[in-house]
Amino acid sequence: MKLLFLLFALMFLGCGNDVAKKPNTPAGTCGNGRLDTNETCDPGISSGEGSCQVSCGAGSCETAELVGSANECNLRCVRTPQACADGDGCCPQGCDASSDSDCTNTCGNGTVETPEICDGDCPTSCQGTACAPGVVVGSASTCDARCETEPIILCDDGDGCCAAGCDASNDSDCEMVGPSCGNGVVEAGELCDGNCPTACQPRNACETASLQGSAAQCNAGCEYDPISACVGGDGCCPAGCTNATDSDCSTTCGNNFIEPGETCDGNCPTSCTAPNACTRVTLTGDEEQCNVRCIEAQITQCQNNDGCCAAGCTTANDNDCACQPSTCQQLGAECGRPGNGCGQSLNCGQCASNETCSNFQCVPVSNGTLGAPCTGNENCTGGLTCVTTDTVTMVTYPNGYCTTFCAALIAPCTEGVCIGTTDAGLPLEVGNCHKPCTSSAQCRGGYSCVSGGCYPN
Repeated sequence: MKLLFLLFALMFLGCGNDVAKKPNTPAGTCGNGRLDTNETCDPGISSGEGSCQVSCGAGSCETAELVGSANECNLRCVRTPQACADGDGCCPQGCDASSDSDCTNTCGNGTVETPEICDGDCPTSCQGTACAPGVVVGSASTCDARCETEPIILCDDGDGCCAAGCDASNDSDCEMVGPSCGNGVVEAGELCDGNCPTACQPRNACETASLQGSAAQCNAGCEYDPISACVGGDGCCPAGCTNATDSDCSTTCGNNFIEPGETCDGNCPTSCTAPNACTRVTLTGDEEQCNVRCIEAQITQCQNNDGCCAAGCTTANDNDCACQPSTCQQLGAECGRPGNGCGQSLNCGQCASNETCSNFQCVPVSNGTLGAPCTGNENCTGGLTCVTTDTVTMVTYPNGYCTTFCAALIAPCTEGVCIGTTDAGLPLEVGNCHKPCTSSAQCRGGYSCVSGGCYPN
């Protein structure tokens, strides 16, 4: 009946215009399955080099963060060295035992570390005074060599010292009178006499020297202070400084400091552990070059028995994926026995005596009138037909709708409201009769009062 009305309308009123087609839009290079300029990955590469990973694995003494976007082909891992911190098991670049308890001292690496006194520039001789000659104590091999003075306490002729408590009667270096600055003999209370220093030179590159006292007072002497600041170009690499903070420090693989260009030093990994079953990890680099690292690649293919259920895979194409059965609530089922998605049926209950189960939904038993629910034409009365999806208006009616075809001027709706469309290629509105209403409260579930008729939401 509906088809006859449409043919009749076409014969007398003509046809509408064709629907305009959208032009095709050319795709960009991101996603074309190869690495192009300025791309770090491409989602079109399923695995291996160039694929877009979904997680980062941090190396030794560093943190890792995934930045960028796979959709923009710039997804990448950014790794940042950790700060000096006790007890985290890591000795990052620029840290030593004085700032990080996880660092160990290494005598002979050219860097003075706590509790070392020297490293590579240990003194081999010391200055002193006639009554307190300087001597080297400690050892360069243990990095604790240093200068100390040993005061002379014995009265001894010819040693150039008139020790405390000595005089001319028991020490030829003493005069009959008290200490006299300028007599060429270093006496008690004097640092020098006749051989006082006029300038001081640092004993090594990591200390400064200054002249203190006065030759006129026989107390002139050199004072030495260690350099602690990281300053490039002064010839010194103080304790705690590295090539990153002081250009005088060399980048040396094997000094237990992770410096620029190195991924490890002294604690290079010998094996890699994948963070999860869907990540393949490969050990690359050379410990002697301090560039050993673990490279991660995400598994993207659905493959049985590899222990990984990759993104987008299901039990249908990968037996490593566990089936997640659906519930009645998740399916929106109120009645009947729908499948749970894992090969089993659910029992979603029964409907009330005045309802029937349709598509796993409890709907009122139809009285066959306009707007009543239905599953077939046999549920409708008065010449009405059961509509679930209208082929003209493309409107879906939940749980069916007892109605009849209507068209302006040709087939008016006498018992209800004609609601339709002019998008069907006809110059008039065609549709279906709808139950009249003044508010949505008069419409059944899934319908609202629109233009005076109960219409699907």
